Amino acid sequence: EHGIPTNLGYAVAPHHSGVYPVHIQLYAAWKKVWGIQVTSTEEYPHLKPARYRKGFIHNSIMVLPRQTCGLFTHTIFYREYPGGPQELDKSIKG
Repeated sequence: EHGIPTNLGYAVAPHHSGVYPVHIQLYAAWKKVWGIQVTSTEEYPHLKPARYRKGFIHNSIMVLPRQTCGLFTHTIFYREYPGGPQELDKSIKG
């Protein structure tokens, strides 16, 4: 109705709730309803130094530690990711 795309394969839960620690029902709904493939979380353990922070995969959904991949609240549009979309893709795919 308002032209908001919903088929991007990426979602973030409000306040990152349920992403880590994993809330199984959230992942199941994301997969079934929207086909989500990637999410991020700020609740992932704050390991230091940052190189020790690793993403994980749950229910075929890749979870990125926000601090490591540079995803922040101000990153709204895929094409405006710092360094361009290819940099975000590189972060997601490793």
